Amino acid sequence: MPSMKRKNYSGQRTPPMGELVETYIDCNFSQPAAITDPDSGKKVGVPIFPESRNVPREFIDCNLQNCDVPPNSIVDGGNTSLTTKEVEEETIDVRGTLVSRIKKRLDVAHGWYVHTVEADGTNTRTHEEFPLE
Repeated sequence: MPSMKRKNYSGQRTPPMGELVETYIDCNFSQPAAITDPDSGKKVGVPIFPESRNVPREFIDCNLQNCDVPPNSIVDGGNTSLTTKEVEEETIDVRGTLVSRIKKRLDVAHGWYVHTVEADGTNTRTHEEFPLE
């Protein structure tokens, strides 16, 4: 079973691959921000490996922030959070000229993916959202 260890693929939807890698260990696949599902309006992960979505893979202790792994993939440990960045700006008067400046940058957490492998070997993935107050 080909495996890849400690590689940084952050920001790439399809990591460069010579041969099909089945297991990734301590790799970084993080994406800049979660995307909005057009049907539900919820924040979801960016699909990684979009041209081979039907090939399940195993991710061990990987950074999968803002990622949606291929169906039936196994995720063991790592970061599966969904976040976006928000910027709060303000306009100020500088000697008669209005200038816009960044007042605050926020990382907003929307939820995470929970991956479970059942006793019979089936793999389930659920999307959990943080409760909104």
